[in-house]
Amino acid sequence: MIKEFKVLSLTSRHLPIIFDYTQTSASISLAVHIVKDKVRAEQISTAVFKQGHSGEWYAHHVEVYADFRRCGLATVMYQFVQGEIEGRLTPSDEQSEDAKAFWRFFRTLVS
Repeated sequence: MIKEFKVLSLTSRHLPIIFDYTQTSASISLAVHIVKDKVRAEQISTAVFKQGHSGEWYAHHVEVYADFRRCGLATVMYQFVQGEIEGRLTPSDEQSEDAKAFWRFFRTLVS
């Protein structure tokens, strides 16, 4: 399924992004592309979110490609998934230091 999403500011340019995603009852897989001239030009991130045994959703794998980090893309991805699921996203048990910092920020958005 393909869903057009918010305009995201990428390095001081405004480029539309497309979420190409697959959703099952237990997972959501995303591929995010920037769009130029209404054609998918470049994939810029991937993510897999899974539902745990007790029903909570968490990020199993999130990767934002280097040239597109620190511009809000991960936040938009998490907000997108939050809008597609019932309940709230929770942090995964194993996190990098960047992921821990992201969650400190993301919690302020969903509170």
